Amino acid sequence: MQNWEIRNLGIYCDFYEMRAYTKNKEGKLVIDTDISADPNFSGMDSVVDDDKNPKRYYKYKTAAAVKNI
Repeated sequence: MQNWEIRNLGIYCDFYEMRAYTKNKEGKLVIDTDISADPNFSGMDSVVDDDKNPKRYYKYKTAAAVKNI
């Protein structure tokens, strides 16, 4: 799981991105593109200078939260 904090020009957000890994035939870890493509595996928590959607919440901020997907 990676987390980036962005604070710029009225945008305040924490962007989250997760990747799943599996072992290939040689026993090396590689990104599992099928699992990692799940839209639940990235998102943001933010306050945006926008009247329609000023606050956005991302519910999978921890590994424990992801366990229940």
